[in-house]
Amino acid sequence: MDIKYLACSDLQFPLHDQRALDLWLKVLKKFKPDYVDLVGDLDDSDSVSRWAEGTPDALISVNAAGAKDTREFLKTVRQYAPDADIHLFDGNHGWTRHEQYLAKNAPQYREQITPNTLYGHEDLDVKFHYYQDLPFNRFNDMYIHHGNAVSKHSGGSVQSDMESWGVSLIRGHSHRMGTYFKTYELTGTELEGYEIGHLMDVKKCDYTNVRNWQQGFLYGHVDTDAGVHFLKLVKIKNYTCYVNGVRYET
Repeated sequence: MDIKYLACSDLQFPLHDQRALDLWLKVLKKFKPDYVDLVGDLDDSDSVSRWAEGTPDALISVNAAGAKDTREFLKTVRQYAPDADIHLFDGNHGWTRHEQYLAKNAPQYREQITPNTLYGHEDLDVKFHYYQDLPFNRFNDMYIHHGNAVSKHSGGSVQSDMESWGVSLIRGHSHRMGTYFKTYELTGTELEGYEIGHLMDVKKCDYTNVRNWQQGFLYGHVDTDAGVHFLKLVKIKNYTCYVNGVRYET
């Protein structure tokens, strides 16, 4: 069985790059993937981060820009891929920040406010994964997680997480694009890892002036019968990319 696969990470609404996001949605609509993975940090959730605590804006609201934009994005993804198996992975931003804020400032509401309260994924049949969960085995022993480690070198972050977990891995978090491969000849084990970039507007990211980041995403084909997969990083250049030989631009 040939499964078409598409993934993106680190949109961090409302710090997203709308043109880059529209490009990814164009790919989604035409490529028609069977599996779609949203690999964390869709919602920046800055209003409840440690940078904003104690300010009037430090409130959890379904109308906060990050939560609202994430909710609308999920609706669009489901609209463009009505039959796809879609998974939403939380990251160190997103629900994680909301949950930490609740635990510290409003523990009495932890049962009433949930990821679905903010993102509405359950009604869209989008499966949610918590950041503290272990990586999820998506296909052919290829695991998905937003990522823990951050290296200053492309590919170094996924290498570190792969060495910690001992599995092949697709991840975001670093905002970088890179790959890491390792073969154990005696056991016949081959591990592969992908850092899949980001879809943020770096001009909005004024919290750092060192942005060794790359805009892009990941797609591929999965042969479940043979137990193999073919994955490819897609670098966005001038809001243009190629997927399966097809040119996309916004």
